[in-house]
Amino acid sequence: NKYEMVLTENKANSLAMVVVDNGDGTVTFKAGDKFLFCDANNVKLVDAQDDNTKFVLEETETKGDYFIKCAVANYQGKAQYLEVYSGYLTCYGMGTDTSIYTFKLEDATGANGTITAPKRFENNV
Repeated sequence: NKYEMVLTENKANSLAMVVVDNGDGTVTFKAGDKFLFCDANNVKLVDAQDDNTKFVLEETETKGDYFIKCAVANYQGKAQYLEVYSGYLTCYGMGTDTSIYTFKLEDATGANGTITAPKRFENNV
């Protein structure tokens, strides 16, 4: 899969993750042989997949932008979303400033800086 999640705007120093479609409405983010993991307390890279390495892409009102919800992790009954806070990737219940929860999926080929997503996640336009 050629789609990656870039965690910084400086591509030279960024960590790119391949988006893997799990076929069950969830995706997994993979960096090399590691998987992105979130259990509502920790966001880290781990060696093996489990339920905490599954995420749900939720479309925002802006085409091409997504909220990334942890598929199973929650805190006090509240769904947890990936966010960028003070330069770090973390997770938290959705707050009022949704910009810190908004991500783009970027075509890793870099053609004209195209921002896109796997076909099954695009809006039906």
